[in-house]
Amino acid sequence: MSINDDEIRILAPVESKRRFDRVARLSQENALRTTGARLSRRQALGLGAMALLVAGCGGGSSSSSTSSGGGAKASGLAGKPLESDLLIYNFSEYVDPKDIKAFMKANAGTTVKETYYSSTDEMEAKVKAGGGDYDIIVPGQNSIPVLGQGGHLYELDHELLPNLKNLQPQWRGLEYDKENTYSVVKNWGYTGFFYRNDVLDEQPKTMMEFFELLPTAVKKGRTNMLEGTTLVIGSAMIALGLDPDSENPADYDKAVKFLQPLAKSIKTLDASTVRADGAAGRLVLSQGWSTDMTLIASENKNVTAVAPDGPAERWADNWSILADAKHPVAAHAWINYMLDPKVALREMKYTGAPTPVAPAWDLPGAEKYRDNPLVNVPQEKLNNYKFILSPSPKVLNLRQQAYEKFRATR
Repeated sequence: MSINDDEIRILAPVESKRRFDRVARLSQENALRTTGARLSRRQALGLGAMALLVAGCGGGSSSSSTSSGGGAKASGLAGKPLESDLLIYNFSEYVDPKDIKAFMKANAGTTVKETYYSSTDEMEAKVKAGGGDYDIIVPGQNSIPVLGQGGHLYELDHELLPNLKNLQPQWRGLEYDKENTYSVVKNWGYTGFFYRNDVLDEQPKTMMEFFELLPTAVKKGRTNMLEGTTLVIGSAMIALGLDPDSENPADYDKAVKFLQPLAKSIKTLDASTVRADGAAGRLVLSQGWSTDMTLIASENKNVTAVAPDGPAERWADNWSILADAKHPVAAHAWINYMLDPKVALREMKYTGAPTPVAPAWDLPGAEKYRDNPLVNVPQEKLNNYKFILSPSPKVLNLRQQAYEKFRATR
């Protein structure tokens, strides 16, 4: 058996690979910066492995933060001043401009700028291409594993995020980032549905009942689902009690078999006009995101919005810092600022999306959201909601193929 001179073989758990890769890269960068020497990957891994072993054997105090219960390491940023700039790459109208001004006022000398993307795909493509010089992005739960494992995200320094203690327990250590290594939840929600209560006599409560009502509803007006493989195929699989991230082709066949007879009962596949059309009463039955549905129901008394009983999709948007961020101190300060209860409440009022910051729900002015079951979903109901994570190319391909088969019958 031949071994490449540029390899080192380390017996360690498979989950340690990402840490060793990062240590090797940092060792190479440090050697180049301090001595001008270039280390091979084998040399870098050897130094890094020794450092990790010393740390693991108790050779010195741990730098792990206890604020979130995770294993995040100190970054060496503590005590450094905020940089003069901070660039955030975000969906439009997803941060209250007043909070940007307040942050800059509290941190004189730091200017915050936002640029916008229209879709997660657009954001991911730009980040992977290395464009934009952004410091902070707002990825959904699907993007965190892909970008983190790809080396595109900064490992958060929890020592710079003391307000992590404000996170509700159910929004810490989530399955897509179990130690909050790369992300902190910004806002969350779920995918449910709404209907015209003055047109339909039925009162569906579950996602399965939503699907079963489509053939009746389409006879009385426009029915709609949110366009996309995840929103159609994933939601159908959840309603059927299947794993929406299954790698078993038979599960996707079941979803297609279930959806094809319903295809012509879904008048439109549209996510872009749901809020406007729902509020105007142009949809008799439609799938919807919780943030949109809450506003629609508040604007039109003839619309009933439903946070489903039983299984449904839940989602989370997150604050993350890019691995090559030029202003990491300011980026940490921004995330910590957003975890302040008063700021979190202002953001919830501005976006309509529930906050994961526990103390915000008890502040004056939070009653409107705390007492609304569409926003403050009871925990026993939320426990039935599942993230759709798209964990592998195989899953993405299976989901896309199923979606194409469904579309072919419309």
